[in-house]
Amino acid sequence: MAAASSGDPHTKVRCNKMIARSGFTPPASFFVKSSSACPPSNAAASHEAKCIASTQAYVHGMLTTCIWDAAQKAACMLWEQTEQVQDSGSVPEQLVELAVIKSQIQSLSMDLCQNAVVAANVEAWICDLGDFAKGPHSMPLRDAIAWEVVARLDESRNIDRAVQEVCPDLCADQTRRSALLNVVHKNLRQLVCMGAYLSTYAVPSASMLGAVKKKRE
Repeated sequence: MAAASSGDPHTKVRCNKMIARSGFTPPASFFVKSSSACPPSNAAASHEAKCIASTQAYVHGMLTTCIWDAAQKAACMLWEQTEQVQDSGSVPEQLVELAVIKSQIQSLSMDLCQNAVVAANVEAWICDLGDFAKGPHSMPLRDAIAWEVVARLDESRNIDRAVQEVCPDLCADQTRRSALLNVVHKNLRQLVCMGAYLSTYAVPSASMLGAVKKKRE
């Protein structure tokens, strides 16, 4: 998000207007980090590094919260879904099989509630249960996996590689993979919009304006 604040065109326009009102125009390198036109002081550079580290830690914590929130919601809905399954009219053998499946799913629900990392394993096991796999739990469960994919992205932002790391079994099913990628991009868009909004707080300080003015003079 730190990079977005320095590269956002709307932010540049706003800052340029502010600077223009002060009577001078900034050089092209005004928004370039560590510009030779007005290099930051050691204190400013140190503060910038701390801000970046703090932002990275904050985003990591936020993504972890998103993963856990979605997993908890999916676990609760999964348990509730098993309690709504009707077993009336079934033959004894089917009743036994249904009871076993319900028990297994409730066990998976408890595992998911305690450890969000197993979301991909839970999804893989449930996907073979027909209509049950399309229940209301499927959206938050997929959301939890998608947030984990986002959290796994490195600087290359290679989504395919992150998906392969988080849920390799899911990649073999094109329909499920496509559905997951849609959610991943939706969540990424949410982060981008958040970064774009935060970039509106990028206002040049008096020292920055002064440095540019001195350079111009």
